[in-house]
Amino acid sequence: MANWRVSLGVVLILFSGYSPAWAFFDDSGLQISAAADIVGEFGTQDSSANDRFFVRSAELLLYGPTDHLFQATLSLGAHPYQGEMNFGLHEAFISSSKLIPRTRFQLGQFFLGVGRLNSLHQHDWPFISTPIIQKKFFDGEGILDTGIQSSVLLPTPFYWDLTVGITNGWRLTHSHGDLGSKPKIPTHYVRSEFFKDWESGGLKYALNYLGRRDAQSNWIILSGLDLVAKWRKSKVLNWLVESEFWSRTKMPKNEKSSTELGSYLFLQKAVSQSLFFGLRLDGYRDLDLRSASEKFISNWQFEVSPQLLWALSEFSRFRVGYALENRIEKNQKTEIGHRFDFQIVFLLGAHPAHEF
Repeated sequence: MANWRVSLGVVLILFSGYSPAWAFFDDSGLQISAAADIVGEFGTQDSSANDRFFVRSAELLLYGPTDHLFQATLSLGAHPYQGEMNFGLHEAFISSSKLIPRTRFQLGQFFLGVGRLNSLHQHDWPFISTPIIQKKFFDGEGILDTGIQSSVLLPTPFYWDLTVGITNGWRLTHSHGDLGSKPKIPTHYVRSEFFKDWESGGLKYALNYLGRRDAQSNWIILSGLDLVAKWRKSKVLNWLVESEFWSRTKMPKNEKSSTELGSYLFLQKAVSQSLFFGLRLDGYRDLDLRSASEKFISNWQFEVSPQLLWALSEFSRFRVGYALENRIEKNQKTEIGHRFDFQIVFLLGAHPAHEF
């Protein structure tokens, strides 16, 4: 709690010199925004609900040009950890798209540019709950690390954007005080992204690879496909389709490797100009779950979660949803959970737009 108060005090001192007339924009181009993600989860005994309302995340974002060549981003975030709100640095990086033609790069601490959800902050997701594969493969909110990432728009007759990155890789998940240990091969990744434009929308899809070899020479490899498609009717997002499929392979030193597969598919349809119906289907399977006698155990994990979104503008969103959770494991009792979700998201200030 003391660390949280010190961090909050630093933030208050940092902004104490800003007058209300230009608190979100000044002559240098600096912009400041804030976002909050408030969630409620209530369910049966076999569900994953924690039966309470809570602030899942709060973010303070500063971004703008440092000079005529570079831009910088600083993001401070708070989220629950072991019963308390943990407040600290999320992202801090400098970037540029003006040094090399058709090339963008960023250097610092950031969410790795792989997949669809990993590079988005949680309050920008199109649904309430975290997909199963995002929990298992990406530490819930996303993989955050310090390093360098570069993207180049290749000179091909079609849209092809190639991203490569390398980061410290001392840990592959969020850390709260534990810095991990130096890996044999740091975290490295490649994303090959394509885009197809059409009259009322477009389709973006990408192939992804991420690898790391830790201090004990254990390999972990993630490979996946993500896509998002949009159809607009006038200014309203009439249809949204979003999906990710991932495979995670663990190769411990001198032991058998194991592979897990997972995916989600999200569909959203506009009911009116401000009301939207969505449905997400999740699936996960461990292909190498073994018993003590090394016999394979058949297992599946599913989730079906419909939701309603009420969005009068991009600065406030209200969602209500239901989730049916199903966990099946051979020779074990099938677990079926029912969960009801609620969400309020609000933004203050000029929030940066996403590419697509």
